[in-house]
Amino acid sequence: MASSKIERLAALMRSHPFSVSTDRSNNTAGGSKYYPLVVRVSTENGMETGLLSLRICEGQSTVLLFHPGKNIFELLAGDFECHSIPCENCLSLGTDNDPNMVGHKSGLFAFAQKKHRNIFMSVHIAARKGAAHLAPLEEALIDVFYYFKKSATRQNDLKAFQDLFNTERKKCLKHVATRWLSIQSCVNRLLHNWDALKADFSSEKSRQKSPLGTAKADSLLEFLRSPTNRLFGHFLLYAIKLSDPVFIRLQAVEPLIHQLLPSTEEPLKVILTKFIKPEAIMKDDITKINVKDPAIQKQDEGLRIGTAAAAMSFIEEAEKKPPASKTAASFL
Repeated sequence: MASSKIERLAALMRSHPFSVSTDRSNNTAGGSKYYPLVVRVSTENGMETGLLSLRICEGQSTVLLFHPGKNIFELLAGDFECHSIPCENCLSLGTDNDPNMVGHKSGLFAFAQKKHRNIFMSVHIAARKGAAHLAPLEEALIDVFYYFKKSATRQNDLKAFQDLFNTERKKCLKHVATRWLSIQSCVNRLLHNWDALKADFSSEKSRQKSPLGTAKADSLLEFLRSPTNRLFGHFLLYAIKLSDPVFIRLQAVEPLIHQLLPSTEEPLKVILTKFIKPEAIMKDDITKINVKDPAIQKQDEGLRIGTAAAAMSFIEEAEKKPPASKTAASFL
Protein backbone atom coordinates (compact mmCIF):
# COMPACT_ATOMS: atom_id res chain seq x y z
CA MET A 1 0.00 0.00 0.00
CA ALA A 2 1.41 3.38 -0.99
CA SER A 3 2.01 5.62 2.02
CA SER A 4 0.62 8.62 0.13
CA LYS A 5 -2.72 6.85 -0.39
CA ILE A 6 -2.88 5.81 3.26
CA GLU A 7 -2.15 9.35 4.42
CA ARG A 8 -4.81 10.77 2.07
CA LEU A 9 -7.36 8.33 3.47
CA ALA A 10 -6.33 9.14 7.05
CA ALA A 11 -6.66 12.88 6.34
CA LEU A 12 -10.24 12.35 5.18
CA MET A 13 -10.99 10.32 8.31
CA ARG A 14 -9.67 13.09 10.54
CA SER A 15 -12.25 15.55 9.20
CA HIS A 16 -15.19 13.41 8.04
CA PRO A 17 -17.50 10.72 9.44
CA PHE A 18 -16.58 7.17 8.49
CA SER A 19 -17.35 3.50 9.11
CA VAL A 20 -14.84 0.69 9.61
CA SER A 21 -14.92 -3.05 8.94
CA THR A 22 -12.51 -5.82 9.83
CA ASP A 23 -12.25 -9.59 9.83
CA ARG A 24 -9.51 -12.04 10.65
CA SER A 25 -7.86 -14.28 8.12
CA ASN A 26 -7.32 -18.02 8.45
CA ASN A 27 -4.14 -19.08 10.23
CA THR A 28 -0.97 -18.55 8.22
CA ALA A 29 2.33 -20.33 8.81
CA GLY A 30 3.13 -20.11 12.51
CA GLY A 31 -0.46 -19.49 13.52
CA SER A 32 -0.47 -15.77 12.70
CA LYS A 33 -3.64 -13.94 11.65
CA TYR A 34 -4.12 -10.85 9.52
CA TYR A 35 -6.61 -8.11 10.42
CA PRO A 36 -7.39 -5.69 7.56
CA LEU A 37 -8.98 -2.37 8.45
CA VAL A 38 -11.28 -1.25 5.62
CA VAL A 39 -12.86 2.19 5.93
CA ARG A 40 -15.59 4.08 4.10
CA VAL A 41 -15.51 7.86 4.48
CA SER A 42 -18.41 10.18 3.70
CA THR A 43 -17.10 13.33 1.99
CA GLU A 44 -18.62 16.29 0.16
CA ASN A 45 -17.77 14.57 -3.14
CA GLY A 46 -19.25 11.19 -2.25
CA MET A 47 -18.01 8.02 -0.58
CA GLU A 48 -14.31 7.14 -0.36
CA THR A 49 -13.41 3.51 0.39
CA GLY A 50 -9.96 2.13 1.08
CA LEU A 51 -7.67 -0.12 3.09
CA LEU A 52 -6.11 1.82 5.95
CA SER A 53 -3.92 -0.99 7.29
CA LEU A 54 -3.28 -4.73 7.36
CA ARG A 55 -2.17 -5.67 10.87
CA ILE A 56 -0.88 -9.07 11.91
CA CYS A 57 -1.03 -10.98 15.19
CA GLU A 58 2.14 -13.04 15.44
CA GLY A 59 1.27 -16.61 16.50
CA GLN A 60 -1.36 -17.67 19.03
CA SER A 61 0.01 -16.22 22.25
CA THR A 62 -1.58 -17.00 25.61
CA VAL A 63 -2.69 -13.38 25.94
CA LEU A 64 -4.40 -13.44 22.55
CA LEU A 65 -6.19 -16.68 23.35
CA PHE A 66 -7.60 -15.35 26.62
CA HIS A 67 -8.27 -11.75 25.52
CA PRO A 68 -8.89 -11.89 21.75
CA GLY A 69 -11.42 -9.04 21.63
CA LYS A 70 -9.19 -6.70 23.60
CA ASN A 71 -6.13 -7.50 21.49
CA ILE A 72 -7.98 -7.00 18.22
CA PHE A 73 -9.27 -3.65 19.49
CA GLU A 74 -5.77 -2.55 20.51
CA LEU A 75 -4.47 -3.43 17.05
CA LEU A 76 -7.09 -1.27 15.35
CA ALA A 77 -7.02 1.54 17.92
CA GLY A 78 -3.27 1.75 17.37
CA ASP A 79 -3.88 2.69 13.74
CA PHE A 80 -6.21 5.52 14.77
CA GLU A 81 -3.65 6.88 17.23
CA CYS A 82 -0.83 6.55 14.70
CA HIS A 83 -2.71 8.74 12.22
CA SER A 84 -4.30 11.05 14.85
CA ILE A 85 -7.80 9.99 13.80
CA PRO A 86 -10.51 10.92 16.36
CA CYS A 87 -12.69 7.98 17.40
CA GLU A 88 -15.71 10.30 17.52
CA ASN A 89 -15.77 10.38 13.71
CA CYS A 90 -16.38 6.63 13.56
CA LEU A 91 -20.11 5.97 13.10
CA SER A 92 -20.21 2.20 12.74
CA LEU A 93 -18.19 -0.96 13.08
CA GLY A 94 -18.72 -3.90 10.73
CA THR A 95 -17.63 -7.47 11.50
CA ASP A 96 -18.99 -11.01 11.35
CA ASN A 97 -20.93 -12.48 14.30
CA ASP A 98 -17.97 -14.27 15.90
CA PRO A 99 -18.08 -13.92 19.74
CA ASN A 100 -14.60 -12.39 19.67
CA MET A 101 -16.08 -9.60 17.56
CA VAL A 102 -19.63 -9.04 18.88
CA GLY A 103 -19.34 -10.32 22.46
CA HIS A 104 -20.98 -7.87 24.88
CA LYS A 105 -18.34 -8.33 27.60
CA SER A 106 -15.03 -9.17 25.95
CA GLY A 107 -15.60 -8.81 22.21
CA LEU A 108 -14.15 -6.16 19.93
CA PHE A 109 -17.44 -4.27 19.95
CA ALA A 110 -17.48 -4.12 23.78
CA PHE A 111 -14.06 -2.47 23.89
CA ALA A 112 -14.95 -0.15 21.01
CA GLN A 113 -18.02 1.06 22.92
CA LYS A 114 -15.91 1.84 25.99
CA LYS A 115 -13.81 4.13 23.83
CA HIS A 116 -16.71 5.56 21.81
CA ARG A 117 -20.17 4.91 23.25
CA ASN A 118 -22.11 6.07 20.19
CA ILE A 119 -20.58 3.62 17.71
CA PHE A 120 -23.03 1.27 15.97
CA MET A 121 -22.39 -2.37 15.19
CA SER A 122 -24.13 -1.89 11.85
CA VAL A 123 -23.86 -5.38 10.36
CA HIS A 124 -24.73 -7.13 13.61
CA ILE A 125 -27.72 -4.88 14.36
CA ALA A 126 -29.11 -5.14 10.83
CA ALA A 127 -28.78 -8.92 10.81
CA ARG A 128 -30.35 -9.28 14.26
CA LYS A 129 -33.30 -7.01 13.45
CA GLY A 130 -33.95 -8.77 10.17
CA ALA A 131 -33.60 -12.28 11.60
CA ALA A 132 -36.11 -11.47 14.34
CA HIS A 133 -38.86 -11.36 11.70
CA LEU A 134 -37.90 -14.59 9.96
CA ALA A 135 -39.27 -18.05 10.61
CA PRO A 136 -37.15 -20.01 13.15
CA LEU A 137 -36.14 -22.54 10.51
CA GLU A 138 -32.75 -23.41 12.01
CA GLU A 139 -34.35 -24.20 15.37
CA ALA A 140 -36.87 -26.45 13.62
CA LEU A 141 -34.06 -28.29 11.82
CA ILE A 142 -32.35 -29.10 15.11
CA ASP A 143 -35.58 -30.05 16.92
CA VAL A 144 -36.74 -32.36 14.14
CA PHE A 145 -33.40 -34.17 13.97
CA TYR A 146 -33.17 -34.84 17.71
CA TYR A 147 -36.85 -35.82 17.89
CA PHE A 148 -36.15 -38.85 15.71
CA LYS A 149 -32.47 -39.47 16.52
CA LYS A 150 -32.74 -42.07 19.30
CA SER A 151 -36.18 -43.53 18.69
CA ALA A 152 -36.49 -46.40 16.22
CA THR A 153 -40.26 -46.33 16.73
CA ARG A 154 -40.53 -42.68 15.67
CA GLN A 155 -38.27 -43.33 12.68
CA ASN A 156 -40.44 -46.22 11.54
CA ASP A 157 -43.59 -44.12 11.96
CA LEU A 158 -42.05 -41.42 9.76
CA LYS A 159 -41.15 -44.00 7.10
CA ALA A 160 -44.78 -45.12 7.03
CA PHE A 161 -45.95 -41.56 6.36
CA GLN A 162 -43.25 -41.09 3.72
CA ASP A 163 -44.67 -44.13 1.93
CA LEU A 164 -48.20 -42.76 2.37
CA PHE A 165 -47.25 -39.47 0.67
CA ASN A 166 -45.19 -41.27 -1.98
CA THR A 167 -42.07 -39.52 -0.68
CA GLU A 168 -38.67 -41.14 -1.10
CA ARG A 169 -37.38 -42.30 2.26
CA LYS A 170 -34.69 -39.87 3.36
CA LYS A 171 -33.58 -39.10 6.90
CA CYS A 172 -33.77 -35.62 8.41
CA LEU A 173 -30.22 -34.27 8.58
CA LYS A 174 -28.43 -32.69 11.51
CA HIS A 175 -27.76 -28.97 11.19
CA VAL A 176 -24.67 -27.68 12.99
CA ALA A 177 -24.47 -23.89 13.23
CA THR A 178 -20.66 -23.83 13.02
CA ARG A 179 -20.77 -25.86 9.79
CA TRP A 180 -22.75 -23.26 7.90
CA LEU A 181 -22.41 -24.98 4.52
CA SER A 182 -24.56 -27.83 5.88
CA ILE A 183 -27.72 -25.74 5.99
CA GLN A 184 -28.48 -26.15 2.27
CA SER A 185 -28.68 -29.95 2.55
CA CYS A 186 -30.64 -29.73 5.81
CA VAL A 187 -33.25 -27.27 4.48
CA ASN A 188 -33.60 -29.25 1.27
CA ARG A 189 -34.24 -32.44 3.25
CA LEU A 190 -36.77 -30.72 5.54
CA LEU A 191 -38.75 -29.47 2.53
CA HIS A 192 -38.56 -32.93 0.98
CA ASN A 193 -40.14 -34.49 4.11
CA TRP A 194 -42.49 -31.59 4.97
CA ASP A 195 -45.85 -33.27 4.27
CA ALA A 196 -44.79 -36.57 5.83
CA LEU A 197 -43.48 -34.79 8.92
CA LYS A 198 -46.64 -32.73 9.32
CA ALA A 199 -48.84 -35.83 9.16
CA ASP A 200 -46.51 -37.72 11.49
CA PHE A 201 -46.53 -35.02 14.18
CA SER A 202 -50.30 -34.67 13.88
CA SER A 203 -50.62 -38.40 14.56
CA GLU A 204 -47.85 -38.34 17.16
CA LYS A 205 -49.91 -36.18 19.52
CA SER A 206 -52.30 -39.03 20.23
CA ARG A 207 -49.45 -41.54 20.73
CA GLN A 208 -47.34 -39.51 23.14
CA LYS A 209 -47.42 -40.55 26.78
CA SER A 210 -45.17 -37.90 28.31
CA PRO A 211 -46.15 -34.20 28.59
CA LEU A 212 -42.69 -33.20 27.33
CA GLY A 213 -43.01 -35.34 24.20
CA THR A 214 -46.50 -34.00 23.54
CA ALA A 215 -45.33 -30.39 23.92
CA LYS A 216 -42.46 -30.91 21.47
CA ALA A 217 -44.74 -32.61 18.93
CA ASP A 218 -47.25 -29.74 19.28
CA SER A 219 -44.53 -27.15 18.76
CA LEU A 220 -43.17 -28.81 15.61
CA LEU A 221 -46.67 -29.41 14.24
CA GLU A 222 -47.51 -25.72 14.67
CA PHE A 223 -44.36 -24.78 12.76
CA LEU A 224 -45.04 -27.23 9.92
CA ARG A 225 -48.68 -26.17 9.57
CA SER A 226 -47.68 -22.63 8.64
CA PRO A 227 -47.57 -22.20 4.83
CA THR A 228 -45.52 -19.05 5.39
CA ASN A 229 -42.79 -21.06 7.13
CA ARG A 230 -42.72 -23.49 4.23
CA LEU A 231 -42.52 -20.66 1.72
CA PHE A 232 -39.67 -19.12 3.70
CA GLY A 233 -37.87 -22.47 3.52
CA HIS A 234 -38.04 -22.35 -0.29
CA PHE A 235 -36.84 -18.74 -0.27
CA LEU A 236 -33.92 -19.57 2.03
CA LEU A 237 -32.92 -22.56 -0.08
CA TYR A 238 -32.92 -20.40 -3.21
CA ALA A 239 -30.80 -17.72 -1.50
CA ILE A 240 -28.32 -20.30 -0.20
CA LYS A 241 -27.88 -21.81 -3.65
CA LEU A 242 -26.96 -18.35 -4.92
CA SER A 243 -24.44 -17.53 -2.20
CA ASP A 244 -22.81 -20.87 -1.34
CA PRO A 245 -20.79 -21.21 -4.59
CA VAL A 246 -19.23 -17.80 -3.90
CA PHE A 247 -18.29 -18.71 -0.33
CA ILE A 248 -16.89 -22.09 -1.35
CA ARG A 249 -14.80 -20.55 -4.12
CA LEU A 250 -13.31 -17.94 -1.79
CA GLN A 251 -12.23 -20.60 0.71
CA ALA A 252 -9.60 -21.88 -1.70
CA VAL A 253 -5.99 -21.90 -0.53
CA GLU A 254 -4.64 -19.98 -3.51
CA PRO A 255 -5.19 -16.18 -3.76
CA LEU A 256 -8.49 -15.38 -5.47
CA ILE A 257 -8.76 -11.63 -4.97
CA HIS A 258 -8.99 -11.24 -8.76
CA GLN A 259 -12.18 -13.34 -8.72
CA LEU A 260 -13.88 -11.48 -5.88
CA LEU A 261 -15.73 -8.89 -7.97
CA PRO A 262 -17.02 -11.23 -10.73
CA SER A 263 -17.94 -13.85 -8.11
CA THR A 264 -20.13 -11.41 -6.19
CA GLU A 265 -21.64 -9.97 -9.37
CA GLU A 266 -22.87 -13.38 -10.56
CA PRO A 267 -25.61 -13.82 -7.91
CA LEU A 268 -26.54 -10.15 -8.27
CA LYS A 269 -27.12 -10.66 -11.98
CA VAL A 270 -29.31 -13.71 -11.28
CA ILE A 271 -31.43 -11.68 -8.85
CA LEU A 272 -31.81 -8.82 -11.32
CA THR A 273 -33.08 -11.16 -14.04
CA LYS A 274 -36.16 -11.79 -11.89
CA PHE A 275 -37.54 -8.26 -12.20
CA ILE A 276 -35.35 -6.28 -14.64
CA LYS A 277 -35.62 -6.53 -18.43
CA PRO A 278 -32.78 -8.53 -20.06
CA GLU A 279 -31.72 -5.72 -22.39
CA ALA A 280 -31.02 -3.42 -19.42
CA ILE A 281 -28.87 -6.06 -17.73
CA MET A 282 -26.85 -6.78 -20.87
CA LYS A 283 -26.42 -3.12 -21.77
CA ASP A 284 -25.13 -1.62 -18.51
CA ASP A 285 -22.75 -2.41 -15.68
CA ILE A 286 -25.03 -4.28 -13.26
CA THR A 287 -23.71 -2.28 -10.29
CA LYS A 288 -24.96 0.92 -11.94
CA ILE A 289 -28.44 -0.23 -12.96
CA ASN A 290 -31.18 1.98 -11.51
CA VAL A 291 -33.57 -0.74 -10.32
CA LYS A 292 -36.17 1.92 -9.41
CA ASP A 293 -36.55 3.00 -13.04
CA PRO A 294 -40.02 1.76 -14.16
CA ALA A 295 -38.88 1.73 -17.79
CA ILE A 296 -36.54 -1.22 -17.24
CA GLN A 297 -38.71 -3.15 -14.78
CA LYS A 298 -40.64 -6.17 -15.99
CA GLN A 299 -44.44 -6.02 -16.02
CA ASP A 300 -46.26 -7.80 -13.20
CA GLU A 301 -47.10 -10.79 -15.39
CA GLY A 302 -43.42 -11.12 -16.29
CA LEU A 303 -42.20 -11.52 -12.72
CA ARG A 304 -41.10 -14.99 -11.66
CA ILE A 305 -41.13 -16.12 -8.03
CA GLY A 306 -40.01 -19.71 -8.56
CA THR A 307 -41.86 -22.94 -9.26
CA ALA A 308 -42.16 -23.98 -5.61
CA ALA A 309 -43.45 -20.57 -4.53
CA ALA A 310 -45.87 -20.35 -7.44
CA ALA A 311 -47.30 -23.74 -6.47
CA MET A 312 -48.05 -22.26 -3.05
CA SER A 313 -49.93 -19.26 -4.42
CA PHE A 314 -52.90 -20.30 -2.30
CA ILE A 315 -51.21 -18.45 0.55
CA GLU A 316 -52.10 -15.13 -1.03
CA GLU A 317 -55.78 -16.02 -1.15
CA ALA A 318 -55.91 -17.78 2.21
CA GLU A 319 -54.19 -14.95 4.06
CA LYS A 320 -55.69 -12.23 1.84
CA LYS A 321 -52.31 -10.86 0.87
CA PRO A 322 -51.60 -8.97 -2.37
CA PRO A 323 -49.98 -10.91 -5.23
CA ALA A 324 -46.22 -11.31 -4.98
CA SER A 325 -45.76 -9.15 -8.07
CA LYS A 326 -47.52 -6.20 -6.42
CA THR A 327 -45.47 -6.61 -3.25
CA ALA A 328 -42.22 -6.73 -5.21
CA ALA A 329 -43.13 -3.61 -7.18
CA SER A 330 -43.98 -1.65 -4.03
CA PHE A 331 -40.66 -2.68 -2.48
CA LEU A 332 -38.77 -1.17 -5.39
